[in-house]
Amino acid sequence: MDPGVDDLERTLRRYPVYQALRGLLFWQPMFLLFFAARVRPDEALLLVAAYDLAAVLLEVPSGYLADAVGRRFTLLLSALTAALGAGVIALGDGLPALLAGQALLGAAAAFNSGSDAALLWETLAAAGREGEFAARDAAARRLLLVGLGASALTGGFLAGVDDRLPYLLTALAAGGALAAAAGLREPPRARAVERPLGQALGVARAARDPVLLWVLVLWVGLTVLNHVPYAFLQPYLQAVLRPLAVNAATPAVAGVVIAATMLLGGLFLPLGVTLLRRLGGPATLLLALVAQGALVAAMALGPHPAIVALLALRMVPEAVASPVLGAVVHPRLDAGLRATYLSAQSLLGMLAFSGSLALAAAAVRGEADLDAPALARVLPAYVAGGAALALLLAATARPIARRLAPGSASVRLDHAV
Repeated sequence: MDPGVDDLERTLRRYPVYQALRGLLFWQPMFLLFFAARVRPDEALLLVAAYDLAAVLLEVPSGYLADAVGRRFTLLLSALTAALGAGVIALGDGLPALLAGQALLGAAAAFNSGSDAALLWETLAAAGREGEFAARDAAARRLLLVGLGASALTGGFLAGVDDRLPYLLTALAAGGALAAAAGLREPPRARAVERPLGQALGVARAARDPVLLWVLVLWVGLTVLNHVPYAFLQPYLQAVLRPLAVNAATPAVAGVVIAATMLLGGLFLPLGVTLLRRLGGPATLLLALVAQGALVAAMALGPHPAIVALLALRMVPEAVASPVLGAVVHPRLDAGLRATYLSAQSLLGMLAFSGSLALAAAAVRGEADLDAPALARVLPAYVAGGAALALLLAATARPIARRLAPGSASVRLDHAV
């Protein structure tokens, strides 16, 4: 039976609950230290890359699965693989178990990617309320960030008791997300999904839209720059705390920083909707990219307590950009292609970051520790790449803005957060 008005309203109520529960990743402030305590430094970085590689390999297939079978189905798979992955890491031992757990966690990210936003957009569209998307997406992401922040704060301190506890709690939270996803419903989609090759060609055709292509390039760069302070936060904090002889407190401090990061990101989410109205999509997205690059540039200056405080702003650029991205991109995609395209977009971002991590691992191979000199060989390259990309996108932003100007824009923004 097709979902009626009650089903649509119920899904709109449960969707934020799902986002909040999937954000309970208690391992955030200690994952690299967890790995470094069990394997060599280069293997620890490769374990981080394994997460991204699994997400990369499953990004587009998961998007196709969401378009062909359903968004709810892939959200259920996301929660299930998250629970399994966290459980394997917590209870397993040795490099093979860690690789398997990281692969499952990466798969969870891939199965969720694109499916959640597509479900929200199509639920609103079925109710004739597309104009609420940016505001509702921002509100749900705010709960996601609150969950990420609260779990990071908790996980950092729990790691001091037993470093397996954060992964065990993550597995339990993923079970809750599984139950929340089971209560979601999705509206029917009129457009049939093509075979994989036809779907791939559809993604390629969609990317020929100048607006979508410009946003795609920007989002790839923003994804890479956003992940740099996250991936290297723990060794950076160790470099700051070691001279103070308190480097054993790194997981707890990382938890505090990540909690502040997520809470500030949630606080600034409404700013994206405001800037979208006042500046337009391209200018808002460019501003987010530049701000993200500035944070990486601050890290590249070297370890300093003041920069640690600054890194609490890491999620603000992405929080500002995310609802803007959805408001610009979703109306330009057919329903039968939406999740596949969004997954392909995420694929390119994660592929770029995974590749950069592989290069970073090669740069520090042979080092006994991920210390300040090692970071000094890695971070400036990210800064240079981000600056070059920002200049390129700024030079091409004007015609993109004209395509989204009043009279040609294809999205309404008549609801505030």
